[in-house]
Amino acid sequence: MNATEKQESALKTEICESERLHLSGKIQGYGILIQVDMGSGVITHVSDNIRDLDGLTPEALCGQPLSCLPWLEREIPPQLPGRVGPFRQIHRLVTTKTTAYDAVLIENGSALLLELEPTPQQQEMIQIWEYERDLHQLPTVAEELPHYHNDTLSSIQSIIGFDRVMVYRFHSDWSGEVIAEVCNPEHGSYLGLHFPASDIPAIARNLYQINSCRLIADTRAEAVAIHGENGTPPDLTYSDLRSVSEMHLAYLDNMGVRASFSVPIIVNQRLWGLISCHHLQPRYLNRNQRAVCASLIKTYSLALSTYYTSYRVKQMDSLERRIDTVLEAISLYSNPLEGVEQQSNLLLESLGADGIAMAYHDDVVIVGEAPDLQEMSEIDDWFLNRQESSLVTIDNLSSEFELSQTLLARTSGLLAIRARSPRSGWVRIYWFRQEEIQEVPWAGNPNKPFAEDASATTLSPRRSFEKWIEIRRGYSRPWSHEDRLTAGRFRNTLLRWL
Repeated sequence: MNATEKQESALKTEICESERLHLSGKIQGYGILIQVDMGSGVITHVSDNIRDLDGLTPEALCGQPLSCLPWLEREIPPQLPGRVGPFRQIHRLVTTKTTAYDAVLIENGSALLLELEPTPQQQEMIQIWEYERDLHQLPTVAEELPHYHNDTLSSIQSIIGFDRVMVYRFHSDWSGEVIAEVCNPEHGSYLGLHFPASDIPAIARNLYQINSCRLIADTRAEAVAIHGENGTPPDLTYSDLRSVSEMHLAYLDNMGVRASFSVPIIVNQRLWGLISCHHLQPRYLNRNQRAVCASLIKTYSLALSTYYTSYRVKQMDSLERRIDTVLEAISLYSNPLEGVEQQSNLLLESLGADGIAMAYHDDVVIVGEAPDLQEMSEIDDWFLNRQESSLVTIDNLSSEFELSQTLLARTSGLLAIRARSPRSGWVRIYWFRQEEIQEVPWAGNPNKPFAEDASATTLSPRRSFEKWIEIRRGYSRPWSHEDRLTAGRFRNTLLRWL
């Protein structure tokens, strides 16, 4: 990435993160929004499309009690449950001469949001149990995961009828990858493509952890302004109707998408990914469809949580046995450096490394594809004196050190642990991995996050999402979470052994 590309990437991140999405002061036009102050019962905010209800105006309604609305079919609950977010759905709360509206009540601090959406003319009952039945057959081994992902996507697609439905998984740096996809072949495929973290910035990821789903019914529909007495926009954090960032609308338009629907995947209380759905034409989903999809993905998320928890338990059990085997072999030697040298194969295999070094007092032993003594001295000084953590992983050593081409030819990745005991002092063990030239398929060039508009001074998201291959040099195979667990357990056991 050159200097200009870095500046553009930083600018995109700054713009996206600075957008106050929950205070946009606008909603999508497929619903109507009213906010009421619960202390006084007075209407404080109304969306401009309230005019669709018998010609009422937001100016006339603001400052009036909620009871002035002539078309309410029943009373709003006088007391809130004491928790923020949606808490009740009311069927046909509003009936005008031409249209009936369902409502969702949302507690918003001291205010109450009413979101109104037209009652479906033909309310088709979705037999959710038929879909959940298949999801209850949990995957037990990694080979079953792709089939489980695809079954879930097929269920979602049959409910909502979107052209493309995907499992979008976040990586540790918040970049994403499409790991499963169901779509019409004529629309092309995003399967296996990577997306930079800036495509879904932190402010948007935080909202995904709060809301059960997100619908954009028409990317080209004009947003509807919200009228308020004091000019302060309402907090739309929990609103389904919340308007869409202009940047994201341009992003979807560049992909050829007219409607979008997404549901967060929460695994072990962390945002793991999204069910991301695209349609090439505008498409509205009623609340029942959205709720059923959110419920299905909750079941799916719980299944993934169960699978990964079980997987880690099995990994830890195997890990303990491997560590015990290695340390028992090393403990047969009076000099631990000799033990490491003689049992290096076991140590290398434990972390899939190509080289290893151990520093003990002022002595060091180096085995395999690893730095030489002078280079190890620099790395050891860096680890002991400039790193707070006792466990460090790097898959690109050149990002920390001015490395010679000779060293880069031998190693690119480092995992280091250190432990200290009163008897032995500091003991440091380093594992090294050689460079692995990587081909990363991206949806468009991630180093060009913006495409300049020659007719304007503003910047817009990249226009091309065609497969773009990045050749990455100087990187080793990344150290996984399991690698870090192995090294951490090894360090803890080593402390008892020293």
